Amino acid sequence: MSGTTIKPGGVILIIGFAAAIVGFGVYAYQKEKNPTPPVTNNGGGSGSGSNNGGAATNGGGTTGGGEAGGEVLGGTTQKEFKEVGRAGAPQLSVPKGSYAWDDANPTVVFPINIWAGWGPIIAANDGFAPGSPRSVFKKYGFNVELRLIDDPVQTAEAYASGQAHTMWGTLDMIALFAPELKKVGLTPKVFQQVDWSQGGDGIVVRSSIRSVKDLAGKTIALCQNSPSHYYILRLLADVGLSHRDVNFRFTQTAFGASALFAQDPRVHACVSWAPDIYTLTETNKSVRLLSTTADAANVIADVWAARPDFASDHPDVIKGLVKGIFEGVDLLAQNPDRVAALMASGYHFPVDECKGMLGDAYSTGLADNVQFFDKGNAAGFAATWESAVDLYGKYGAVANPVSADEVLDTSAVMGLKGENAFPHQTAQKIGFTPPKLDLGSVEMSESEEILRVTHRIQFEANASKLDEKVDPTLPDTLKKIESLAKRFSGAMIIIEGNVDTSKRSQFNAMGARVMAKMSERVQQLSQERADSVRAALLKKFPGEDNRFVAIGNGWDNPIDLVHHEKNRRVDVRVVRVE
Repeated sequence: MSGTTIKPGGVILIIGFAAAIVGFGVYAYQKEKNPTPPVTNNGGGSGSGSNNGGAATNGGGTTGGGEAGGEVLGGTTQKEFKEVGRAGAPQLSVPKGSYAWDDANPTVVFPINIWAGWGPIIAANDGFAPGSPRSVFKKYGFNVELRLIDDPVQTAEAYASGQAHTMWGTLDMIALFAPELKKVGLTPKVFQQVDWSQGGDGIVVRSSIRSVKDLAGKTIALCQNSPSHYYILRLLADVGLSHRDVNFRFTQTAFGASALFAQDPRVHACVSWAPDIYTLTETNKSVRLLSTTADAANVIADVWAARPDFASDHPDVIKGLVKGIFEGVDLLAQNPDRVAALMASGYHFPVDECKGMLGDAYSTGLADNVQFFDKGNAAGFAATWESAVDLYGKYGAVANPVSADEVLDTSAVMGLKGENAFPHQTAQKIGFTPPKLDLGSVEMSESEEILRVTHRIQFEANASKLDEKVDPTLPDTLKKIESLAKRFSGAMIIIEGNVDTSKRSQFNAMGARVMAKMSERVQQLSQERADSVRAALLKKFPGEDNRFVAIGNGWDNPIDLVHHEKNRRVDVRVVRVE
């Protein structure tokens, strides 16, 4: 969330960036000599091909193009950037290989990238190297080598060739790689969620952009096939838009997207990560944060997957990995300073920078994993996987999707739950004090709203009861609202009730007193309808009364003056609380 200072957890460093991954724009970290190490989140990326929307693809630099007299913004980690073309589905360049295993010295090669979410496994292993006497994995009969591979393509190729037993990734990244890996019989098996990104990713917009819907027809800078890409596709879909309704300009890295946005006034928004999303908005009054993963707290999930042959051959090792990482969650909570020091040693960054990194990820314990793997969870594994497959499929990056059931393996997590392990690791509850806002004010709607989604709900005339017999689509509508509220678990949800406006002119013709009385009744009816929807949602979100607000608009907010029945609806507004 934005404020007057950089978000404490909004700093994650990498050395720099160099060659792009040809043909696939996943968020790779590329290295180059740089006297000032930039700060990053889950990765960067690049691609080749034609850029959609006709945007230029011949790079940028310290003077990226723009309108005459356009403001050049400050507050970006780097000044240079390179634009790239649109990429297709990922392709691996290595053949399938057998994994290596030495029973005399059993060592799991576990790639990770530079990201705060790996704090628990770094803590559990007492660093990156295998064999530390303090590693919790020794009691489970094996060692772990944490191998730093920032480039996700290289990670997938190490996994496919047998050089590594596991692979890291955000869940949307695993969905991108799974079809290619399935072709060679190596469908990834996801056993554990390690974190949610909660503050590291975000969207910065020009001040004229008031909500996600305002992005229609606008130009957005981003790193494709990355958490940034999935994030913006998800938010566009929530308001009924797609990639075809906007113009994407792709850069080689997420920091490049920030630089392009800062230097070219023709770019209306950028999707990037900390610290740029915060320094841009704190340095320049003409831009603002539209959304971050602090409010969209259940959108980007980090997981790890194992080779299916290795998991089948060594189920005890898989269980030991899962259990050890959960122990690492406790170690991180008990002594974050020590974990930051271990991270600093492996990432080669200052300890203070690594301490700052930890604030952008929420480490998920056993109860969080059980909740995430629940098929009924509107923001769980299956829902997130299906969302990524659907959005990337429509975009053209996934041609032959793999189902969630083929990838997810809950055996280790549910086994630990059955043993009543880690009873103190409760599921996260994101709490906040609602801001004191005039919910109908222009100031709030222009400064705080992320998005507004309209849902038609049929009611009996002059009634506010939710009735599936009256509206057979009601369960699906409530599920859509629930899913939205679950993804934006760090935001306020405002439910606005509206009514059919067909009788308004008739009552107005009856005189001022009748009109005033009926306006009062209509206002009450719209409030009761909003209250009904709120009450239904609170059954799914017990204890979150302060996050859901219901208001009635009466006749004041029609969306169609001809087809009056379209005004019989609820509007769901997602509002940043800070």
